[in-house]
Amino acid sequence: MLTTLSEQLAEWTEGVQAARLPSEVILETKLRILDMLGAMLAGCGDELATKARNSAIPDPGDQTATIIGFGDKVSSESAVLVNGVLAHVLEFDDTHVEGAVHPSSPVLASILSFSERYGLPGRKLLEAMLIGNEITCRLACVAPGMFHRNGFHPTGVFGAFGGAYALAHLSDMTPQQIANSVGIVGSMSAALMASWEDGADTKSLHAGLAALAANRAVALARQGISGSSVVFEGRFGFFRSHVQDPSYSFSLDRATHGLGTRWEVMSIASKVLPLRALYSALPGGGGGSAKRICAGGDRHCGDSLCSSRVYDPADL
Repeated sequence: MLTTLSEQLAEWTEGVQAARLPSEVILETKLRILDMLGAMLAGCGDELATKARNSAIPDPGDQTATIIGFGDKVSSESAVLVNGVLAHVLEFDDTHVEGAVHPSSPVLASILSFSERYGLPGRKLLEAMLIGNEITCRLACVAPGMFHRNGFHPTGVFGAFGGAYALAHLSDMTPQQIANSVGIVGSMSAALMASWEDGADTKSLHAGLAALAANRAVALARQGISGSSVVFEGRFGFFRSHVQDPSYSFSLDRATHGLGTRWEVMSIASKVLPLRALYSALPGGGGGSAKRICAGGDRHCGDSLCSSRVYDPADL
């Protein structure tokens, strides 16, 4: 019997079927896919995205995947990385505000290339996108704000898990294989916030690196390699290793409570401006007294982690 948190999520993942999903959840997931494809196309004009594209190593034996917008045919892993960068580089990827996470950019990048390679139907892509987004958001709500506070970027760390669940579903894995994939990706999930301190490019790579980790973890599990079943709640598991505060009470039930009936994906918001999540009406009109807009931090983190800037209304 599967009883750990990762195993419970794996059982749910294996059983998701588009025909049984509420129509509003299906529509929302379709919009998430379209929104991220738009973000990828927009990202093609960014200098960092071009550099990431140029890093794709040509492999004559594997040209099965497309870099969105550029049209290059490259290896699956190269496309996974670059497409994730394209989705995230302009900060237009969607946001789940409570979890302070951008779920769709790493999840879609995790599954696009695999779907293309094997000619999978749109229904399967939609199921996988829903699974990855739902689980990413739920995991981010276990300890909201605490990952930023401890120097980890939620999109990078949680996106790897969401991408692994999504890709494992596309691969028709058993619940045990899915749990192994997730147990493996726990050792690959990494997204340090050091670039917030000096403005390095690394942050913009996080969605792509998370998607790449998800693909490698699923490939390893497919070969029968095991991953820890207590990757989330274990003594040395993901949450306790990243948030090392003995007094903090993790809301582990947020990961599974109401799973399949209460949908966190319905709380994902698209962006109208390239900021992280929070937009505030500014008084005074053009040239008036501007209030601070939080462009890099969130409601949980302190000023030391917030790369907020002051904008005049006329600039927006």
